Amino acid sequence: MNSLNKMENSVRVSLKNLGVSYLDLYLMHWPESSAFGDSTDPPTKSGSEYRQFLNRFKTTWKAMEGLVELGLVRAIGVSHFNIEQIKELLSEFL
Repeated sequence: MNSLNKMENSVRVSLKNLGVSYLDLYLMHWPESSAFGDSTDPPTKSGSEYRQFLNRFKTTWKAMEGLVELGLVRAIGVSHFNIEQIKELLSEFL
């Protein structure tokens, strides 16, 4: 199951539980999950761990865009991203 399918299933459950047909706003709360242990800090800016880190939140963002295209979400955004992470998203998707 790809990222959009997983996210779509999760959002559809939330919509059903909330009794609504769409969400006004859907945020990626952190730029990373617990893939690097308990730390919320990204890996250093070099090497394969950092590239994997960037790819994960870019993949998540792309899936979130899919939710907008499906009409399940009206707007998407990020929270707790530093300026470099925001620039990285902008460079990829704008």
